[in-house]
Amino acid sequence: MKKKTLFIVLVCAMAFSIAGCGKSLSQKAAEKYIEGQTGAEVDLQDDGVTITDKDGNTISAKSGKGLPSGWPSDIPYYKKGKIEQSSSMALPQGKNYALVISSNDSVEDIMGYYKEEFSSDWNIDMEMNMGDVATLMLSKDGVSVSVGVDVEKGEISQSIITSTIE
Repeated sequence: MKKKTLFIVLVCAMAFSIAGCGKSLSQKAAEKYIEGQTGAEVDLQDDGVTITDKDGNTISAKSGKGLPSGWPSDIPYYKKGKIEQSSSMALPQGKNYALVISSNDSVEDIMGYYKEEFSSDWNIDMEMNMGDVATLMLSKDGVSVSVGVDVEKGEISQSIITSTIE
């Protein structure tokens, strides 16, 4: 009897240790719930999520300090700031990327950086500056970029959204 009990305890310990090497039970449960509600395939990771719908459209979101995979090399971002969140989305009509960056620099300094970086061969489609809020919308060769900078509670936040039409 003691050998059987010891064997069961060892098997349970092994099962829990193997489960610990992968996704947590809460991640698996959340994936199953979302999949059941949406019909999409969901893959939760510690730093983000990837969702693929029935048509093969994929949305990936990642939180952290890095650029999303595939970020276009010709789209500048304010490297003096800290990337708080990044995401990418692949759709049949093209790819979309987004960054949220925080910084202690002024709205004027940040917008000056973007205007200089985008000055060469980008079209400025819209520009707005209202002191604590500024927006710049640009386009080039089927790519559109929107840069928004605002001050909230003394912190400056930047959002960069880029869309590529393929």
